[in-house]
Amino acid sequence: MLKKYLFLGVMVLAMASCGESTTQPPEPPPITEVKIALKGTGDDTKGFVMDKDVVSDVTETTARFTGTFVNIDPADPILDYGHVWGKADNPTLTDSKSAMGARTATGAFNFDATGLEPNTSYFVRAYLTTKNGTAYMPSSVSFKTKEKEAPKPKAPEYYTQKVMIEQVTGGWCGWCPVGKFHITDLMKNKPNTVVGVAIHYGDPLENRSAHDFINKAYGISGYPGGMVNRVRSAAGADIVMYPTEWPATVDKILRKPQANVGLAVVTAFDAATKRLTVDAKVGFGKEANSKLTYYVTAYLLEDDLAADQANYLSGDGRFKSYEPFYSLPSKIAGYKHNEVLRRAFPAMSGEEINKAIALPGNEYSGQFQVSIGDSNPDKCSVVVFITSADSPSAKRRVENVQFMKLGESKSYD
Repeated sequence: MLKKYLFLGVMVLAMASCGESTTQPPEPPPITEVKIALKGTGDDTKGFVMDKDVVSDVTETTARFTGTFVNIDPADPILDYGHVWGKADNPTLTDSKSAMGARTATGAFNFDATGLEPNTSYFVRAYLTTKNGTAYMPSSVSFKTKEKEAPKPKAPEYYTQKVMIEQVTGGWCGWCPVGKFHITDLMKNKPNTVVGVAIHYGDPLENRSAHDFINKAYGISGYPGGMVNRVRSAAGADIVMYPTEWPATVDKILRKPQANVGLAVVTAFDAATKRLTVDAKVGFGKEANSKLTYYVTAYLLEDDLAADQANYLSGDGRFKSYEPFYSLPSKIAGYKHNEVLRRAFPAMSGEEINKAIALPGNEYSGQFQVSIGDSNPDKCSVVVFITSADSPSAKRRVENVQFMKLGESKSYD
């Protein structure tokens, strides 16, 4: 009697035993005929039906095998079924198998194979076993697992330590040229290491929100004043210190040339919309302190902004070395101010980095956007810096900083 088993992935015709014995059952004959019916021809009862989508959801090490029984003969029950697969064509039960056991109901079935090798070609076909033996889908389906993704590069172990000086200043402040002199001198003598930021107050270049943030968080005791990476001065005085204390404090910070946290920054400017986009990556080195909370902030600075500047250094013999201010008048009309803070984004307080990311070897990525308004893009620059604190109420210090012209980028260094 002819038995019919139909998969939508596999259909088997088996020849059952023709003879009977009351003393000893005869050996089941081998399966002698397996025919192929092409899916969709309406001739599905002839034999195996191969479904080209029998393999799906392929990853580096897994794949899903599927099929459907549309006809099962209860007189010749299925004892086992499933899929076999291997690296050679036409795999058999001696290769890997799913072995899904007995089957009495029609319908779909699937199996999720695991433990496959990445970037490797395999062959798979369905099988079923009855008392008459095992039959296989005559044609295998080939597939290839995906390549193993290269591990994400870990953040560098150490970074070049850089310094940001944030000075509070104003055109009305006759002593503020002392700060301007030291900022210019430090940036000239320590290029690519020190950057200055001028936070104006009480003049046409004022950034009141930034000034008030600094005053509330750190306390402004006088003008000019400034913070060097927001740490106490080399003499142990206040965080907001007089400009003559900046050089020694910078030198103290740079005695340790390597930082545990660093920045890679890409900037892009859309002239049509006047929007600046900053893509910042923060790398956490091997000795980064995972107990700290880290924040990332971006500043938009602008140079060559004309505004009057009071100058108490003019002609004062104590300040002969403070050129050009010693030789300039007591009121400098249309003085060109540089490094003027125009925008802080996403806010002065920065973007908090999830502590689950801020671990040694990890990397944080963030994107920030801001309109530059009426600022001249050719005169603008970007400063991105990382601050940290051991509690929400603690004063934050600057861990590191990166700075560049608008449209430029900086890699980890």
